[in-house]
Amino acid sequence: MKTNQKSIMALLLIISVLFGACKSSRNIVDKTEDLALSKTLIAKVKENDPAIKTLNIKKMNVALTLAGNKVNSPAYLRMIADSVIYVSVQPFFGVEMFVAKIDRENIVVVDKTKNTSYKATFKFMSDYLGSKLDFQVLQDLLLNRYFLLNEGLIDANKTGVLREKTVVKGVTFENEKIAQKITLSETFRVSRQDILFKKNENRLITSYMENVDINGVSYPAKIKFTMANIEGSSSFEFQINQAEINQAVSVPELNTFNLRQAAIETLLKIIR
Repeated sequence: MKTNQKSIMALLLIISVLFGACKSSRNIVDKTEDLALSKTLIAKVKENDPAIKTLNIKKMNVALTLAGNKVNSPAYLRMIADSVIYVSVQPFFGVEMFVAKIDRENIVVVDKTKNTSYKATFKFMSDYLGSKLDFQVLQDLLLNRYFLLNEGLIDANKTGVLREKTVVKGVTFENEKIAQKITLSETFRVSRQDILFKKNENRLITSYMENVDINGVSYPAKIKFTMANIEGSSSFEFQINQAEINQAVSVPELNTFNLRQAAIETLLKIIR
């Protein structure tokens, strides 16, 4: 009897070990398959990234939602790729009230209603968010391009696949600092970017909608940026009415010498 019990126990032990090994093997295969599939998706979406050297949004409406209040205003945006981004908000008959100018080193925001300017370096913003943030990232967000936010580098060796049930929807990436989900359209264009910054639980969601043809380039007519955390959320929505792509564009100078200088943290607390 004791011999039979020992035999049964040994058999159960062998079965459990084999079952566990098969399960681990299956997980390894799944991860390998997902990595291969994610690399294929990344290659396809890169092929379909819009080739934009200049962006001149002559007329657009900016809808700001903050603390439950919504404000709409005319605005324009000018961008020279890899160089500078300029956004002007003009709520009253073309009078410029708010300006943001971003180059490869700095972010400057001017509130003309308060005669105040806010300035930050990308290093400060990276420390604040707990992950690398640079000009390239902001540019890719505005140009509806694919990127993975991993210390500023694209790392296709740590990606996964975004699924809804069994349907593949895009690509994921996660490390100790961020979690990122990239939803793709049927034409392999980015339709949504969802980035969680784990340091302070801030989340940035960027949605791209209603693509139209502008000078032969497919570009979203509506872009919505939502910033959220446990304290609430705020959003900026761009509705583009008139724009040019890859045409000559000039960016205005921004003089802040006579303005009061304020810490960028003040502005970040307001909009987050």
